[in-house]
Amino acid sequence: LYNAFLAPGSPCELNIDHALRNSLASRMTKAVGDDESMLKSLQEVVQLFEMAQTSVFKLMSSDSVPKFLRDPKYSSVLQEHDVDLIGAPRAYSPTPIPERSISRSART
Repeated sequence: LYNAFLAPGSPCELNIDHALRNSLASRMTKAVGDDESMLKSLQEVVQLFEMAQTSVFKLMSSDSVPKFLRDPKYSSVLQEHDVDLIGAPRAYSPTPIPERSISRSART
């Protein structure tokens, strides 16, 4: 995971905070000695990975997903598959179904 997504210059480098990337790089290149040091090091790596995950999820929710939802290609796929947007009012239904997007053919 680190070499593919989090290391500076990795092939599929994720957009995370510079300080977090530096902390990860520093932690991943440190040599450890005894079992106690290894355990502490692994706990630090887990914490840094969780911070990276949180950072990526926040960026996705505030930037990537809204851009995706506004993309005309996404709208056209929804129309091709006859899917209503979440909570979109329908002429034949007095109450929108906000839980999830569903195909009209799947409704009863």
